[in-house]
Amino acid sequence: MTSKVKVNSNLCSFVTLIEATEKGDLTYDIKVDSSCEKIQKFAKGLENLDLTDITDWPNSKVQKRMMETKLGVACLIPSGIMNAARLEAGLVSKSLALEVKNISIEFQPD
Repeated sequence: MTSKVKVNSNLCSFVTLIEATEKGDLTYDIKVDSSCEKIQKFAKGLENLDLTDITDWPNSKVQKRMMETKLGVACLIPSGIMNAARLEAGLVSKSLALEVKNISIEFQPD
C-alpha cells in the first residue's frame, strides 16, 4: 500500500506530492514530486528510509538532509515526508488522518 501526502507551501507557492511505500523489510520508498529545485535536491538520498529515520529526529536522514541543503525552518516538506512515512508504517492512524484531512500552521496578527 502507499501513503500519500500533499504539501501546500503557500509561503513559496509550491505544491509538493509525497508518497511513502513500505518495501516489506521495514524500509520505506519515498517519492517526492515538486517543481521546487531546492526540494528536488533535498529529496535526493531520501528515497529509502528506515524506522530510525522516521522515529528518531536527531538521527534521521530527513533531518540531516534538511541541514545539508539548508532548508528554511518554515519549509513543510520534511514534515510531510515524516508524516507520509509514519502513516505507511502504521505509527499514525491512516483512518484518522484521512478523516481529519489536513494539519496546518496559521500565522496570526499581533
